[in-house]
Amino acid sequence: MSGVIGAGSLSLIVRRQNQTIMTATKKVTQYKTATASNIADLDAKVNELIQSGFEPYGDPYVSDVEVEGVVDTFMVCQAMAKFIWERSN
Repeated sequence: MSGVIGAGSLSLIVRRQNQTIMTATKKVTQYKTATASNIADLDAKVNELIQSGFEPYGDPYVSDVEVEGVVDTFMVCQAMAKFIWERSN
């Protein structure tokens, strides 16, 4: 069994004795961004989303929040997604 990662998707190739038995691609079906004002709150939100079937998608990041053109606060974010495996053959 081997995996190939590229362009935001994950492909799975199942082989037996150098013969491909099945290929499948993991595709995003739903996308959501978890946000919080601190890491502990972000962790709690991410854990809630994991319990409802989401998976982290990429790395966490920090974003600024502008109010009338002035950076007011920062928020920590984590992209989350639900996936399905789509069989290719």
